[in-house]
Amino acid sequence: MQNHTLQDVSSKSYDRWNYMPEKRAAMAKWDKFVRELLAKKKRKTLLEEAA
Repeated sequence: MQNHTLQDVSSKSYDRWNYMPEKRAAMAKWDKFVRELLAKKKRKTLLEEAA
């Protein structure tokens, strides 16, 4: 996940939210995606070994 910050005066003064809930939600989605991908790969490997 990338974190680009603006360095202008308004960004430093007004955007104080750290976006942690949004970051956690994004990481949970990414975690689910990667786990499903790895599970599919593992199933495919097991099926190939059994054949």
